[in-house]
Amino acid sequence: MAKYGQNLINLLPKDISNEFPSYACMLGNVLETAGIALSHPLCSFDMVRSLFTVVHLVQELIKV
Repeated sequence: MAKYGQNLINLLPKDISNEFPSYACMLGNVLETAGIALSHPLCSFDMVRSLFTVVHLVQELIKV
């Protein structure tokens, strides 16, 4: 997702910063779905690790 998200910057409104809007949107979407996924009783440790990795990588890209 992070690889292809940055190419969608031209679809965003002009009043949004050009520096990292696609990564910020992606981070918000991942965090929103993570709450649902992690609250599922059958959520595996691999899912937790994958979500953490994606969130960490996107945060590094936008330097949050």
